Amino acid sequence: MRTSDSAAPPVDDDVDRRRVGISFSYGDQKALAVRRSDVTGLHGLRNTAPYFHNNSAATLEEVVDHYTEVFKRAKVIAPPGVVPPLLSTDGVHFDRPFVPKERAALLAYLRKL
Repeated sequence: MRTSDSAAPPVDDDVDRRRVGISFSYGDQKALAVRRSDVTGLHGLRNTAPYFHNNSAATLEEVVDHYTEVFKRAKVIAPPGVVPPLLSTDGVHFDRPFVPKERAALLAYLRKL
């Protein structure tokens, strides 16, 4: 184990390599960048409008409506017998579809984050 930054917790290099599925030497800058990448969390999501890379959704309602349509379209355009990865956790079966009556609960959850 070693500490890569003074502010960061100790890093177990063997565990890190297994987690990202790569093997690297200590000098491999790309692999180090993968380990240090930070993904924006959902905390405070309600305060970060507009949404999407192009600011095309002004509200969380628009985001939910967008993804509802994306998932519907993905299922319609999929070739027979093919389960699109977007709609499947295991790649074989379609996941449970979004139910419109759950929309209010989903929006409440997103606002609470």
